[in-house]
Amino acid sequence: MDWISLIPQALAALFIVVVPGLVMGLAARMRGWTLLAAAPLLSVTAIAVAPIFADMLGVGWGVWPLLAFTVVAAMVVGAGSFIWTIGRRRHDGPGGTTTTAIGSVERRIPLMYCVAFLIASLIATIQYVVMLGSPHAFSQTYDNIFHLNAIRWMLDTGNGSSVTFNTMITGGRGPGFYPAAWHDLVVLVRSMTGVSDIVSPTNAAIWVVMAVIWPLGCLFMVRVILPELSGAAIVAAGVLASSFAAFPSLLIGFGVLYPNCLAFALLPTLLGLASALLRLTPQPWPDPPATLICLILACLPGLFLAHPNALLSLVAMLSPMGLVWGWRGARHAWSAKRALAWTYIGLTLLGLGVFALIWRFGYTQPSWSAPNVSETSLAEVILASPLLLRPFWLLGVLVLIGLVVIIQTQTCRWWLGPFIVIVVLWWAVSAMGNGLFRNLLVAGYYNDPYRLAALLPLVLYPLCVVGSQFLFERIGRVRQVKYGSTKVFQTIAVATVLVVMVVGVQFSSAMRQHISWVASTYEITKDSPLVDSDEYQLLQQLPGIVAPGERIAVNPWTGASMAYALEGVLTTTTHVSYNSTPDIDVINNLLNRAESSPQLVCPSVEALNVRYALDFGSREVHGAEHPYPGLMNLDATEGFSVAARVGVATLYRVDACR
Repeated sequence: MDWISLIPQALAALFIVVVPGLVMGLAARMRGWTLLAAAPLLSVTAIAVAPIFADMLGVGWGVWPLLAFTVVAAMVVGAGSFIWTIGRRRHDGPGGTTTTAIGSVERRIPLMYCVAFLIASLIATIQYVVMLGSPHAFSQTYDNIFHLNAIRWMLDTGNGSSVTFNTMITGGRGPGFYPAAWHDLVVLVRSMTGVSDIVSPTNAAIWVVMAVIWPLGCLFMVRVILPELSGAAIVAAGVLASSFAAFPSLLIGFGVLYPNCLAFALLPTLLGLASALLRLTPQPWPDPPATLICLILACLPGLFLAHPNALLSLVAMLSPMGLVWGWRGARHAWSAKRALAWTYIGLTLLGLGVFALIWRFGYTQPSWSAPNVSETSLAEVILASPLLLRPFWLLGVLVLIGLVVIIQTQTCRWWLGPFIVIVVLWWAVSAMGNGLFRNLLVAGYYNDPYRLAALLPLVLYPLCVVGSQFLFERIGRVRQVKYGSTKVFQTIAVATVLVVMVVGVQFSSAMRQHISWVASTYEITKDSPLVDSDEYQLLQQLPGIVAPGERIAVNPWTGASMAYALEGVLTTTTHVSYNSTPDIDVINNLLNRAESSPQLVCPSVEALNVRYALDFGSREVHGAEHPYPGLMNLDATEGFSVAARVGVATLYRVDACR
């Protein structure tokens, strides 16, 4: 019954990531697949950009600024589309031009894709429910200290601007930028539903990424680059969209990397749009190039503000695609239109220059060492099991078949470019020794193998779909030779793919192990690394003890700063990485001397209004040691009394300085 309570929030999240984009897309006169697939990306752009303008205007972030931005953007886009249409009509004459459908299967295929999407969404939803266990569960990981506190801070301050969002931990004394699209989305879900907590809106946002944005983008991508899939292969594509452990669920288990999860889920649609724009597909896409260019540009702010390294990933994969486009264009035009050929070459070189520039500005301070050797890393790619202990054999077979098919045939052979790029980046981050060359390649991902591992499904997915199509074609030919018809086989094949794919992947030991691992990061037990069951019970008592405006002294490494995120009680720090102040330094190092040295401690206590101290013991989220001397041994220190205690978790009242 618990999950029923999440339905309104899940629907709110669905509304937020679809409707603003649909409104803007309809204003631009987009239709069909392009409109549906681009809606989440346009919505994320609105969700991420609108709070920047709201902050500039002094307006708090919420539903109304999003609505205003959507309306204004739709009006601007609609006016531009109208002017463009009038200009085209004058240029083309009274008869104008019309856009034809991609092929004779245009009316039939979308229905099968709808079925495939429902299957993918259902599988993802089941995975999601099993992994989280409860709509009120939260990730017991290091990065969640920041993410949940950031959402609470955004609610309290009304500041959802990515330009200044990082002031939560810098206090205005350092860089203010942080990509806040994820947090903006969660705040909107909470605002629309009126719930009191921030955990369930966060979990609703996870669902909409896993079960809506990602599978929709994957199916759109294969619709563009593989337009002649059979019905059975389309159903297989739906099953496969939710069959990779490396994404999206890896990033909701490790980290937790919510912003990257949202950002990477947007990439399939953009790759599909770029493939259509560059005419790399077997059949031309019905939208004109100008529409596709404008649409891609409109989606890029949302992608960047979801997470900048998603933009790095996009340009990395677009680079070989652009080379193929330039080569094809220059080769075809060289003999007849030399100037056009040089234009292709110039644009290709310009694109590579833009790639180099973006890659340079994406350089960050590396912090991870390689976890593997070369042979292991490459095997993990083929078996779709990066950083996982057990291989996905069925996916591995499909990947190998897909590779052979696209190498030996003309079926989207150009996809080898993005595939090789991501595999090289994965190899660099997972097997290459530390050094300048490794940093040049993957420092934009903090040298973090988990972020690159999450990109592998993006390039493996089309290969698996190609492999599935190949198998169905071969089996169909055998059936046709034997029975003279494939109608019966078509029904059998669809049923077979559901059984084989679901059982072979979803019930495999590898997937069971992965789901169990993710679930373990959301459990609240006696041994939870961030907030254990005793600590959680104590946190729930805080609003009844701590008055509004009073602050609690905490060591964030122990999870004590989650008091602010989960219960809205003010704390001295909200994250382990923060710009300290003299008053905070005094509290962290000298608070337990408030009774004996009031002239030294009490001014800081009064300045921050610290009335309590929360002791969660010495166990830290990463198992390290970052003691705060001023918060130790309060049980045996004069000037402090126990206000509440559950197990060893204790809330002390600061009686000194009163």
